[in-house]
Amino acid sequence: ATKAYILGGESAISAQVEVELAAMLGADGVERVAGENRYATARAIAEEAIGLLGDGYGGGVLVATGANFPDATGASPLAAALGRPIVLVNPGNDGFDLPVGATSALILGGAGVVSADVEAALRSQLGSGNVVRVGGANRYETAALVAQAGVNAGMTWVGVGLATGENFPDALAGGAMLGSFRSVMLLTTSAQLRPEAEAKLRENRVRVRTLHAVGGDSAIAPATLEAAAKAALVH
Repeated sequence: ATKAYILGGESAISAQVEVELAAMLGADGVERVAGENRYATARAIAEEAIGLLGDGYGGGVLVATGANFPDATGASPLAAALGRPIVLVNPGNDGFDLPVGATSALILGGAGVVSADVEAALRSQLGSGNVVRVGGANRYETAALVAQAGVNAGMTWVGVGLATGENFPDALAGGAMLGSFRSVMLLTTSAQLRPEAEAKLRENRVRVRTLHAVGGDSAIAPATLEAAAKAALVH
């Protein structure tokens, strides 16, 4: 590692952490990307990512609620692999800012999490044909649909990831890893394989070959992992 990006202000990651990172990497090796709240931080991260992508940025963004984690974390492999920053919207205040250069949007989740007003505003800004909503009846179905959207955009079921949808850290960290493989991710409950995930694993079992279970036994119980491996025909 030669550079660290700190995501969020000092109330999220303390100044002491920044000092320790600078001691390891040098002051020029540490950059904090932050805004006054989670929405402004997401916007700052999007702008930083687009700057790093340069001419490689294709104009896509992923739009998710900032009030809960599953949809955004489930889409993190797409953000990493396809270079599509995540824009968070506030369900209590439908105003939002798209990063400069955005030309298309994939809305994550149904109207209960990203409102119809946000969708209408996106269509007004980007053109109706440049906005697509991918949403299921719950977080697990949405994750399965998002994974399929990733595959449709050039990602793969090979090396698919499986993470708990009951908490965010494993899916978030695992999403970046999976993105480097261009693999997608499914979410499940810890104690039992969700039928939405099982259906996708069975549907694509000839393609999977390797299954990445993110987290220990408390995150994905052995029986859940065994059921997933059986559905995907991996050992």
